[in-house]
Amino acid sequence: MPEFLDYLPGKDSALRGFLSSLSMGFGYDAYSTSSRFRNDDQIVRNRASELLAHARSQLRERALQWKSLYLSCTPEHPVPSPERITQGKAMDQSIAQLEALDTKIRSAALPQDSAAWKMHRDSRAFLPQLLEADGLLLQSVSKLQSACSDPATPVSDFSAAVQEVESSWKHRQSVISGFFTI
Repeated sequence: MPEFLDYLPGKDSALRGFLSSLSMGFGYDAYSTSSRFRNDDQIVRNRASELLAHARSQLRERALQWKSLYLSCTPEHPVPSPERITQGKAMDQSIAQLEALDTKIRSAALPQDSAAWKMHRDSRAFLPQLLEADGLLLQSVSKLQSACSDPATPVSDFSAAVQEVESSWKHRQSVISGFFTI
């Protein structure tokens, strides 16, 4: 794929040098393929984090409503049933897992574009695989968010959806670990 600077005339022209130095802010070439993949990866992870936060707030709201219906004490039922208590704890555990997963996704490492790393890995092979793994992550987070927003989704399905997100996150981490150590 041709880079932006490939379209400019003359390899040693002053205009080419000036535009090259402008596009290299903070050590990243804004027009290079690897920088675009790096930026796309960050955009996808931010979107996944937003969806997880939304799913977490919806699940928290549903848990509060559910607990007020099934775990509140009444004269007829002064003590909630053990099954209901277990379901309430499962919802709380799913919320905590979502929070931990959101933190992992938001603060995930991304390899720097340095000469040392270029000697040990090929960004052209690595970054597309990483972007594909992030796409799978986004799909699983989107399914989780849909499950949290659907009032008909049973409580038991939340933990399965969270496990699917964790599985796609582990896949992403395995892609990264194949190219460098975090």
